[in-house]
Amino acid sequence: MTHLHNNEVTLARITFAISPVVISEATAIPDVGEKWNKGQDIDREYHETYIKATYKDKMKRVFPFNFLEDRFSPSMKIIIK
Repeated sequence: MTHLHNNEVTLARITFAISPVVISEATAIPDVGEKWNKGQDIDREYHETYIKATYKDKMKRVFPFNFLEDRFSPSMKIIIK
């Protein structure tokens, strides 16, 4: 069972610190650029690397998983959880 509290998660009775630095190191996704919140447009330069070529010109406020390069989809699901 997992519990998220004060930037920590407990998994199998082991507590891990969760932060942008830790996520960046674990996923190899750089922690650079602007902070992004739901409904806010993001600068193209920060997401273009992670999007499949066929969807690069179709980016809007919605960021469907099928737009992501396949290798980044599992990491994004972990980050969201």
